[in-house]
Amino acid sequence: MATPFFQKPLTHGIDIVVHSASKYLGGHSDLLGGALITNKEIMNKVFSQEYLLFGGVMAPYEASLLLRGLRTLPIRMKAHQENAMQVAQFLNCHPAVAKVNYPGLPSHPDYKLGQEQLTGYSGLLSFELKTPTFDAIKRVINKLRLFQIGVSWGSFESLVLSPNIAKNTDKLIEQHINPGLIRLSIGLEEAAELIRDLEQALEG
Repeated sequence: MATPFFQKPLTHGIDIVVHSASKYLGGHSDLLGGALITNKEIMNKVFSQEYLLFGGVMAPYEASLLLRGLRTLPIRMKAHQENAMQVAQFLNCHPAVAKVNYPGLPSHPDYKLGQEQLTGYSGLLSFELKTPTFDAIKRVINKLRLFQIGVSWGSFESLVLSPNIAKNTDKLIEQHINPGLIRLSIGLEEAAELIRDLEQALEG
């Protein structure tokens, strides 16, 4: 979620890092891809025991789209972070919101750890409604105009999704997921417009 621009796990002792190129690295919701980063010894094993067996060569067109996305990654990530921070701060003060899950907020339980491991934050966050019912979630999401419903994230458009599908409340509670959870992927639109959209959706 942080991308290699905001976090470098190898510097913290991680042996293998897997990145989804389909999300922020591509940045335009138009390619599928991934990258594995590790040392030469492990990479040689992966190459001989996995890669040669399964293949997995990215087609030239998808590779060109990924190169295009990588060229703007630093600028886009800074914009995603800036927009998400403003949205998170707005939600954190809204009376209908019980909790905001965003590591860039000082109220986040892992805020201090994030400062040690991250150099920035992405546009992905979630919040929990004080009324954690499917009807409340449905009402908020259906009132949104700029946010589109989508399971993916990491592109230029803002997306919204909730794991609550009305019949799985008990399952969510078993998995320690608040039934009132709504996930946002904050895109590159104007932060003020996104906030206005959320404000009108949360009214009443």
